[in-house]
Amino acid sequence: MYGVEYRPDHRGTAKLMQTPEMQAVVAQVCHDAIPAAQRISPDAPPYGEGYIASFEVDAGHLERIAGTRRATAYLVNTSDHAAAVEWGNGNHVLARTADMIEGII
Repeated sequence: MYGVEYRPDHRGTAKLMQTPEMQAVVAQVCHDAIPAAQRISPDAPPYGEGYIASFEVDAGHLERIAGTRRATAYLVNTSDHAAAVEWGNGNHVLARTADMIEGII
């Protein structure tokens, strides 16, 4: 258009995906998603009691994704009945929250 040409720097992008700054970004996205997860969480027996207060972010990892090491973070729920909430009663709170996260990035 104006003589501008884009040449992707795949090596540079791969390095960027491993930086402490990128680790901080993915961790912050997970932290920011906690209120949304809490809004769609059950918090009544038999499945939800305490579930809403048990969200944590597990961050600071570098994992190989599509052949490249990248910063990763996980939104997790540490309640004793997290699996029952996620799969047992069909709430799929973490899966639905992951869909929300992916929709904003």
